[in-house]
Amino acid sequence: MMCHKYMAVLAMLAAVSTGIEAGPLPSGVCYSPWHHNTVTNDVLQKDLAQVKQYFSSFRSYHAKFAGINVIDAAKDAGLKVAVGIMMKDKGKIADEIAAVCDGARRNPSNVAAIYVGNENVKNKDFGDCSVDELLGYINKVKECTNGLNIPVGTVQRINEWLDAPGIEKIAEASGSIGVNIYPFFTPGPSKPIEKFTEQYERISKKYPGKVAVTETGWPRAGPQAFGNTPSKETMQSFFNDYAQWSNQHPNSYYFMMFDTKDAYGGQEFEKFFGVADTSGQMQIQIPGGNGPAPQPKPTEPAPQPKPTEPAQPKPTQPAPAPQPNPAPQPNPAPQPNPAPQPNPAPQPNPAPQPNPAPQPNPAPQPPQPNPGQKPTPGNENGSPNGGQVKPPSPTPAATKPSGKPGKHCV
Repeated sequence: MMCHKYMAVLAMLAAVSTGIEAGPLPSGVCYSPWHHNTVTNDVLQKDLAQVKQYFSSFRSYHAKFAGINVIDAAKDAGLKVAVGIMMKDKGKIADEIAAVCDGARRNPSNVAAIYVGNENVKNKDFGDCSVDELLGYINKVKECTNGLNIPVGTVQRINEWLDAPGIEKIAEASGSIGVNIYPFFTPGPSKPIEKFTEQYERISKKYPGKVAVTETGWPRAGPQAFGNTPSKETMQSFFNDYAQWSNQHPNSYYFMMFDTKDAYGGQEFEKFFGVADTSGQMQIQIPGGNGPAPQPKPTEPAPQPKPTEPAQPKPTQPAPAPQPNPAPQPNPAPQPNPAPQPNPAPQPNPAPQPNPAPQPNPAPQPPQPNPGQKPTPGNENGSPNGGQVKPPSPTPAATKPSGKPGKHCV
């Protein structure tokens, strides 16, 4: 209990130090429920209740979650939503637009913005949606939400907003220009917040008064990208700076609320952008948030010294009783010497034997040649591979980290 109170005090101090008032941030967070195996309305409301503890709104990538209208879910949770229209499946775009139009008409005050598509406009070898095609879908949504005072636009990378051919036509038709800026995918030694603000200022000069940051973040685990290293410490530092910046930019969305179970673009760091893990456990401190702070790892108790046992005196053995000396034994009586025996008579020497006749030495044999060494199998020509040279294994081609799909920033 004391630990929770202590962490709450730290959260308030962090909010004061960053100039953020206690309570949810005025900005939002990106949210998808796909860290759950099954999505129901109860699951959504539980997630959104946690979002509401830290943020004032959320951004979705779909108009419906498992058949549930996202705008209706936001209304039930007491949140605003920047609702997205997913365009990956062309056959479902009309259904997505209908869900947005219906939900917005029912709950216009809960819609912060509507974004048609996400990082999909064509630019050289990137994207699959032409400028004119995207413009047509934006105009359809503007027609069905006419009079609701809801900005309609699209979300694209900063690269496309700056350089894609014809992108100015989309910018002109959009009430909000959603841009994704990732310092993690930006090379260079500058601090993450410096990379972020430099790019934001660039695009704001091109489209003054319309730009909203719809994604930014830093992963806490995974491989490096463009010389940048994921870590919880850098993630916390960048979020603190971003949270202070977002005070003046409330229509901004941090990526992301929860970790994902899959790395959709193939890189492990894509799973670890969440401020909470897939179970909902907070991973960093949200300055000013009303929710519980991340729990520190329990510290292991210091090892206790083993109790010293009192030395036990060794039992003393009684001294042995003195033994009496044995009585002296009498010496045996001397025995008489035996009578001397006569010496035996000497024996004659045997007659000498004649020496055998010398034998002639055998004739010398001519030297025999040594047989040549037989090569052992697999050792011909001195090679351990049967005289053949094994070709070197091919070196795998170096691959450039792809990063989160469409998140590479200039």
